[in-house]
Amino acid sequence: MKATLLHLVAIAGLSQALRPWYYLPENEADARRCGGPVGYMDRLCGTRRYCEAFDGAPNRTDFAFASTKECFRSHEPEPRTRSARTESFLPWVEPNSKNLFGCGYTSVQYITEAMCGTKRYCEAFASVEMTRTDGKFTSKAACLAGHEPRGARAKAEEEKMKKNKKLPWIESTEKEHRCGIYGWVEETCGTQRYCDAFDLEPEMADGRFDNASDCYAAHEDMPAGYVRKSMKMAWKVGPWAKAWCDSQRFWHIACGTVGYCGGYDIDFNNTDARFLSTAACLEAFENQPQ
Repeated sequence: MKATLLHLVAIAGLSQALRPWYYLPENEADARRCGGPVGYMDRLCGTRRYCEAFDGAPNRTDFAFASTKECFRSHEPEPRTRSARTESFLPWVEPNSKNLFGCGYTSVQYITEAMCGTKRYCEAFASVEMTRTDGKFTSKAACLAGHEPRGARAKAEEEKMKKNKKLPWIESTEKEHRCGIYGWVEETCGTQRYCDAFDLEPEMADGRFDNASDCYAAHEDMPAGYVRKSMKMAWKVGPWAKAWCDSQRFWHIACGTVGYCGGYDIDFNNTDARFLSTAACLEAFENQPQ
């Protein structure tokens, strides 16, 4: 009985614990990601911008609070001075071989370091997949820098495997022309468009590579006579009424390209923030069919 009461008291204490206050990341590239496709996250945006989003752009948050006021009330007060960072490194974790399915590059499951290992966990911070993590870091580089180096033996084995067996070149087999619309997935887009996306729109890739050159180098050579595919996304006619789309969240699958892109000029905070304007969005798509 006593143990049960102590457990309940402990739970109540934890529920009242305040979240730490975070400042905007010192790295400007990381700070610029706040409010983009990845949305508003505490460490990425700093607590002030994160909390303000619950009133200004609630659909772009993690839905942890009902209002800006509630968010601020759940955090520690803003410190008068920014404390110096302490250098401490987390251990490198190898993936759990029994649970790798959920860690795949096409999975939608939560990415944990214990299950997926440090490499895959850190890769997620390079793109919108960051929202499927615990949000402890602000980028792939920051995540890797916050860990001890990978063990020499495991690293050597991986390098040997890369050298001896390159990834296969994949041709796109999609029939519904969704490449790029929901992210640049190799199985959907094929290797060429997948690799090119790391330079064109890395936030919508999977973080596996740092740039297009690294991606191409890890794959088999482009087939002889291969005709490069355009990175323009396919135009889609929306099945739902424009009036509904203009008052909702401008979903591409429901609103089509016109309704989806129109949202950036109508109500930016209710879009996915992938583009800065309607014009920029339309430029990323093929011409409207006549």
